Amino acid sequence: AGHRLAARAVAAAMHTAAKECRKGKNPYAARLSERQMRQPAPEEVEIDGGIPRVLRLVPKSERHRALMDARELHVAPEDAVLPHEELSRYEVIDEDFLIQVRLILPEAVPAGRVRVAFTDQSVEVWAAGEKAFYRFFVAKLYKPIIVERCTFKVSQKNMRVIVVLHKFD
Repeated sequence: AGHRLAARAVAAAMHTAAKECRKGKNPYAARLSERQMRQPAPEEVEIDGGIPRVLRLVPKSERHRALMDARELHVAPEDAVLPHEELSRYEVIDEDFLIQVRLILPEAVPAGRVRVAFTDQSVEVWAAGEKAFYRFFVAKLYKPIIVERCTFKVSQKNMRVIVVLHKFD
């Protein structure tokens, strides 16, 4: 019986909102701020690199910031001409006080050619492959991590880098 009452209440609220919309009014305007009422500016909607600006997690000013220098990975003179690619394929597993970030690399990379840098609010991974330098960078994590406990493991067989972050709380 409770489900029927809840369904009727939702239907009544939707019916009232639909009436207001048909009249050309916004039924939710009373609860919206002035900023929410205005239409987005063109620069917020414009797409840059396939991601709308309003949806980007890393601010543009932070995107080129780095925790470490990519030149550390240049182990041979021919490495200097390799292109840099951002890693976009990864899996995140969040368990209690641990977060595993499994980076899926396009090619197998030896463990000696992977560098990881942690701060209490960010993480950066560089992997030097045969075809390119691969980078994964999070400029600002949602919550702080314990840098001393964070680790990483390279799996050449599965072409992955597994980064383990320890949450502070």
